[in-house]
Amino acid sequence: MILFISFFMFSLAFSSSDAVAAVVGNKIILKSSVQEQVNMFLQRSPSSSVVGLESSVLNHLIEQEVLVYFAEKDTSLLVDFSRADMIVDERFDFFKKNLGSVSAVEDYFGSSKTEIKDVLLKEARSLLLAESFKQKLYSGVSVSYNDVSSFYLSYKDSLPLTPFRYNYSIYALPSILKTPSLEKSFATADSVFAEIKKGSPFDGFYSLYSGGDLGSFRRGTFIQEFEEAAFSLKEGDISRPVLSSLGVHIIRLNSRLGEKIDVSHILFTVDKDLAEKESFGFVNDIRKTISSTKNKDSYFDSLISSVDSPVVSGFFKGVPASSLDKSLGAVFDINKNVENFYSDVLKTSSNYFAIARIDSVYYPSVPDLYEHWGFIESLALEKKYLEVFDSWYKKNKHTVYIKKY
Repeated sequence: MILFISFFMFSLAFSSSDAVAAVVGNKIILKSSVQEQVNMFLQRSPSSSVVGLESSVLNHLIEQEVLVYFAEKDTSLLVDFSRADMIVDERFDFFKKNLGSVSAVEDYFGSSKTEIKDVLLKEARSLLLAESFKQKLYSGVSVSYNDVSSFYLSYKDSLPLTPFRYNYSIYALPSILKTPSLEKSFATADSVFAEIKKGSPFDGFYSLYSGGDLGSFRRGTFIQEFEEAAFSLKEGDISRPVLSSLGVHIIRLNSRLGEKIDVSHILFTVDKDLAEKESFGFVNDIRKTISSTKNKDSYFDSLISSVDSPVVSGFFKGVPASSLDKSLGAVFDINKNVENFYSDVLKTSSNYFAIARIDSVYYPSVPDLYEHWGFIESLALEKKYLEVFDSWYKKNKHTVYIKKY
């Protein structure tokens, strides 16, 4: 199966004279977009056959637009749009790496970095909408013992080798800790919060700091930390200072309407570069202590056990290479044969500074039904997902205007 990241809107925004490859609903897919995806795929898999590749790419882009069409109409979807910024940064970095510099990217597209990122952000949000809708389609899909056994018997001679898997341990702390620069923002926010509690008007602080009325929105629209605080409030309540990737907020819930809430906030910005530099220094000092400690494994284990973030920090077993955070994947691949390997300080995609240790490595092998049940089950489930999606797509694509050129 060919996997692509859809950026067909990207070419539309910067190549208005480009030839049209297809129209889906009121969206246009350009031929340059198709060619861009083909080039990206061949760059990552240079030995792949080009026969039928362009057609496969176009069909995939059409499928993505059909998904977005239905996702935009589904008001029950919960989408974590906070991931959009990360996708945008990854895509812009991809162009920067291939073209050489930010100015080269701007010259290539004939637009400023800000304009390019604005278009990328719209496309990233569409991508997340499509992904969320697809997950909803799969929510009731499962495979039984008999399904997995039957799948193995049918395909055992053509199954891929098992992936590299890792037992590893990781110590991670948020990339913005309560270091001096952040403490300053919190102190200011605490002071304003106290003034509001004494009767000072909430909106009187907008001109002194930042913020304003955000209007009404549903879950999945804003940053997770902000939403968790906002949705926990009752009408008229004002939150204590809350930290997000944007800074420190004081949030007021104005009203609720069904699944939507209407909120206002005061934002105290944080010098994130300085705060991250301070946080990195803190974690890096711990890395130096690990290196100089005689019984480093016991010391590292005790550090992990002391952190109250089990989703990020902890001891992980049998994790496939493809499931590793990107910050870990490349480092683990290079150092998988290094005994008792400890990484330098890494920044994870979820904005944590982390130190990781490889405990052991499982090398690829021919999958056996009983020793690699989980791996074979995942392949059987993926096949079923594809069947469910194909059935849904054939049934629903006719309700969307689609024309290829």
